[in-house]
Amino acid sequence: MKYSYAIFDMDGLMFDTENLFVTSFETEVSRATGYRFEREQLKNLIGINASRTRELFPQLFPGCPVSCDEAYAISHVWMQNYFDTHGVPVKPGLRELLDFLKANGCTCALATSSNRSVADYYLADAHLADYFSVLVCGDEVSRSKPDPQTFLLAMQKLGAQSPAQCAVFEDSRNGLLAGATGGFPVFLVPDLIEPTPEMLALCCATCKTLSDAIALLQLPEPKKDAEQGLLCVILRKMCRFPCKRRAGVLHCSLEKTSRKNTRHFHCPSVRIL
Repeated sequence: MKYSYAIFDMDGLMFDTENLFVTSFETEVSRATGYRFEREQLKNLIGINASRTRELFPQLFPGCPVSCDEAYAISHVWMQNYFDTHGVPVKPGLRELLDFLKANGCTCALATSSNRSVADYYLADAHLADYFSVLVCGDEVSRSKPDPQTFLLAMQKLGAQSPAQCAVFEDSRNGLLAGATGGFPVFLVPDLIEPTPEMLALCCATCKTLSDAIALLQLPEPKKDAEQGLLCVILRKMCRFPCKRRAGVLHCSLEKTSRKNTRHFHCPSVRIL
């Protein structure tokens, strides 16, 4: 496999908590404060740490009768009640990808904008802590994503020599910018935010679910001076579903066939780094 290390974002990528966060503000926080929180504005808080959130909150929600911390406290109670009843929701394909990386000797780190206490709770609840050798959390860095500090510190703790050795998995724009700015190959698994053409140009791949990345991680590494057409040839040999080139980016669907049925999983936006 091309990468010796993998670095994961947490909220919205590993756990379906971004959607719960937005829902808590649209419902419970709005009810308790009498202030209407709009989903599109709330998306601006995705992928940043607590200190940056406190800076942006009054700008995004002018006239809100409560402080950022007071609003988040209401949200926290709502979300904790959900977790107590249903558990922390794990995103599709996460366990499969983590098992694949472990089986192939790839060491994993968690690099999240959430505080350490939140990361520890989520990992323990989902029984996933043993997959991660390194944790870097939002309360342990001075600069939030989209600054690359979180990923660079994770790389350092992993013992990697360069960002090119580390596959980064992200769902948000801020996380993608942090990874790309730091020189990391980023696998984008979109959650609440639909990727723009600019975002797609920054990532090495986009996948519908985390398990879709497994097929891409097993692709043979092309020569550094290879043209993108070479990767298209490789993919066509591996896939029975046609590859298409759009806007200079290769899009591919890999077909998996059994005796009883045929299904497709889509791994778009593949390009040479």
